[in-house]
Amino acid sequence: MTYSSWIKQKRMAEMASDFINNVTHEFNTPLTTIRIGLTNLAVKVSKDDKLKMSTTLDTLMRQINRLDRLVNKAIDLSVFNQEEVSLEEHFLVELMDQLEQDLAILVSESATIQILVDQNVKEARVLVNPFMFVTAVNNLVDNGLKYNKERIKHIHIRLSIGARDTVVMTVQDNGIGISHNQLPYIFTKGYRGKQEASSNGLGLGLFFVKEVMRIHRWKIDVKSDTQPGTIFSISIPIIK
Repeated sequence: MTYSSWIKQKRMAEMASDFINNVTHEFNTPLTTIRIGLTNLAVKVSKDDKLKMSTTLDTLMRQINRLDRLVNKAIDLSVFNQEEVSLEEHFLVELMDQLEQDLAILVSESATIQILVDQNVKEARVLVNPFMFVTAVNNLVDNGLKYNKERIKHIHIRLSIGARDTVVMTVQDNGIGISHNQLPYIFTKGYRGKQEASSNGLGLGLFFVKEVMRIHRWKIDVKSDTQPGTIFSISIPIIK
C-alpha cells in the first residue's frame, strides 16, 4: 500500500467515525422526547382526552421516523456533502408549525418554549432541507434546556425579516451561558466547555448545527456570557 493510499483510507475511516458519532449524538434528543411523551400519555390520557392523545402519538411517530432517517444516514457518508444534500423550496412558517408541535411535548411546569413569527415572515420562502433544519433547531433548544439551572427554563424562538432579504431566527435561553473566552470554540467538533464538563454528551450538537449552516450557506452568530443565557441568530436568505 502506498503512503497516499494509506492517507486516503485513514481519512475515510475518520470520516466514517465522525459521522457515526454525530448520528449517535442525534439519537439523544428524539429519544428523550419519546420518553417524555410516553410518560405524559401514561399520566394524562383518559377516555375524554382522545384528541390530545392523537396529537401526541402523531408527534411520537414523527420522532420515530426521524430516528429511522438518522440510522439510514449512518450508511450514507455524504450527508454533510453539500452536493448530495437535497434543498427544497418551503414556506418557512410551515416548518415552524411542525417544529412547534415537536417541541410542545418538551413543555412542562419547569420548561416553557415560545415561538413568535412576525406577520411579514409568513410569505417568506427559503431553500432548506427540512430534516436538517428541524434537527438543528432541536439541538439549540436541547442545549438551552440541558445547560440551565433556573427553576423555570425559558426558550424563546423568534422569526423576523432582516436586512438584505433574509429571515432572522433567534433562539434565546435563560441558561448558564457561555463565557467569552469559550465562544470561539463552541462549534468545534468534540468541544465541551467547563460548564458542560459534568454533563453527558460528545460535544457534537453545535458542531452539527454549524455543518447544517455551512451546507445551507446560512450565517449563524452567538451572543452570550455566563449570565443571563445565550442567543443564537441565524440569517436565512429569502427566495425572491
